[in-house]
Amino acid sequence: MFYLSGVIHFFIDTISLCPRSTHITQKIFEVTGLSKDEIFLDIGHGIGNAPIQAAATVGCEARGIELVEDRFAISVSFRDSILEQVEHEKRKTQQVSVPL
Repeated sequence: MFYLSGVIHFFIDTISLCPRSTHITQKIFEVTGLSKDEIFLDIGHGIGNAPIQAAATVGCEARGIELVEDRFAISVSFRDSILEQVEHEKRKTQQVSVPL
C-alpha cells in the first residue's frame, strides 16, 4: 500500500516543521492503518519529517523520494542526527553499572 503524505501535506497547506504537520502525519498513519510490516513511501519528502516519523512511531521501514537537492541534503543530515542521538542513548543505557 502506498501513502502519499507529501501530496496530502500540499493540499492541506501545512509547513513541514510545524506541530500541526506532525499531528496530521500521525493521523494519516492511524487512518491508513500503517503497520510495522509495511513500507511507508513519501514522494516529495522535503526534509524527511514524515518518513522519520513513520519509522519512529510505527516501526515500519520508511523511504522517501526528493528531487530538490537542498531538501534532500537536509533530510540526510536530519536522519543522521537522529540516528546519532539514538546510538548515544543506547550507549548511555549500556554504561549503567550494577553495584556489587
